[in-house]
Amino acid sequence: MKRMTLISLLAVIALVFAAGVGLAADPINIQGQVNEDNQLVDQDGTVYKIADTEQGIQVMDMVGEKVEVRGTVTEEMGAKEITVESFSIVK
Repeated sequence: MKRMTLISLLAVIALVFAAGVGLAADPINIQGQVNEDNQLVDQDGTVYKIADTEQGIQVMDMVGEKVEVRGTVTEEMGAKEITVESFSIVK
């Protein structure tokens, strides 16, 4: 009985993980300003934490600059995070 319960639980966990991978977001473009807290704030005031990736670190170094970022956004417990794929400075 315990073995069947464990197998069922593992199957449910695997299905949830597979569904999460399948629901990965498509890349989007966001324009905003980089602040001192490693965040991108768009013109509507939405705050995105910048993921700690190679491209993200380059964006984090642009404090005070207005940038356009292309990347994928994830949300966990109400906090949004963008994983930067590419970016450019907006004049």
